[in-house]
Amino acid sequence: MINEPVAYDKAPKEIHINSNFRKVAQNASYGCRRTKSAGYYDETADKTFYCWNGEGMDVWVGEFDHKTGQFGENHLVVVNNMKTTWDYHNYPVMVQAPDGSPLIFYCRHGKEMYQLTGKPHSVSDGFELKTISTDLTCYPYAVIAQEDIYVFYSRNDDLSHPYRSLKYMKSGDSGKTWEPAVTVVDTQKADPQCFDEVYMCDACYLENSGTYPDRIQFTWSMWGGPNGHAKQGQGAYIAYLSLEDLKVYSPAGKCMTELLCYHDMVEHCQVSLVPATADVRHSVQLVASSALPETGAPIALVGGYDETGAAQITCYSFNGVSWDVTLVEDGVSSLHDFICDSVSQDLSIAYFVGSYAVTRRYDGGKWTVDAMAEIPFEEKTDAVTYLNFIQGHGKGVIGFLATVELAQRNTNYEGIWPVYLWIQEP
Repeated sequence: MINEPVAYDKAPKEIHINSNFRKVAQNASYGCRRTKSAGYYDETADKTFYCWNGEGMDVWVGEFDHKTGQFGENHLVVVNNMKTTWDYHNYPVMVQAPDGSPLIFYCRHGKEMYQLTGKPHSVSDGFELKTISTDLTCYPYAVIAQEDIYVFYSRNDDLSHPYRSLKYMKSGDSGKTWEPAVTVVDTQKADPQCFDEVYMCDACYLENSGTYPDRIQFTWSMWGGPNGHAKQGQGAYIAYLSLEDLKVYSPAGKCMTELLCYHDMVEHCQVSLVPATADVRHSVQLVASSALPETGAPIALVGGYDETGAAQITCYSFNGVSWDVTLVEDGVSSLHDFICDSVSQDLSIAYFVGSYAVTRRYDGGKWTVDAMAEIPFEEKTDAVTYLNFIQGHGKGVIGFLATVELAQRNTNYEGIWPVYLWIQEP
């Protein structure tokens, strides 16, 4: 899975504690969630809403009230009773629909996708559950673009090869109805080494910048390989879906029509490639992206390993022809999120070093430490599951953190691990 949890013992180069973690609940199970999925700030309610998977991958929601500075009551939304080995894939992702409603998406891995819809500006008034796809869905990723919702997912086409394509569904009425799914990336089993499984990492909506149209920019890594399903992974890739013509484009603006195939993917959309080896099975842990504030051109952050097997987080800035490369942090691959502040347009990344969570802000080509907090590893927890920014960064709420005991993450679905809000000091 993307962002597989790893216990680190590396200490940060600089200590700058200016934030803290406040526990939300002690009932979580492990989920291999991607970026930007934990929750958001609702300006109308003046609350931060968030979700997580509890015992048996049950879906839970909670809220933080900015008027009082207090947590509200946590609510069990749906009982799933999913407790088999691979059920950690069935994590929930949460966004705010254009009509103000909270929407939660999750899959029964490789089978169907579900949607939970709440009342506008609230998570305490109940949710409606419905199945929105039976298209062998994996890894849902929801993006709000103006008045539309796009939900991307990997399709479990053929594990025996192995082979997965990337598709999306679109709703123009806040999730009430959905258009038929569209395939956007498909190698069609053309990779000579069988790296034909698309594992999406990240996506974001970006407005027209003059050079680039209104678009959803998305990133992925290719998995599979000669040893079979998910045994290896390599390569960081980026493209965008133009919302003007719903065609796929390379970072340089080359149109790939509606479908990005293998050769165009490799030739025009590859950010970097470090081949998988016996020592480093997955050379990319995460690739996430946004746009450079000066030009609107793509910028990608890659957490992974170099050719020698050394861990690193690297910044790739597109100059119109190629990628300018900057090392952000060496000895660490634990990149977890990348976000653009909707008001200030500041770019920020989140990762962890040893027992410290860190955000860095993009400042004139440099990545400056913005927030740091010690991760509260409690008894029986020793690894970070995910560290997601909260969409909207409402009044000092930075992100959402989950920790687990590494040795039990795939087998223990009893709901015993903690989840936290990451809050900036006043």
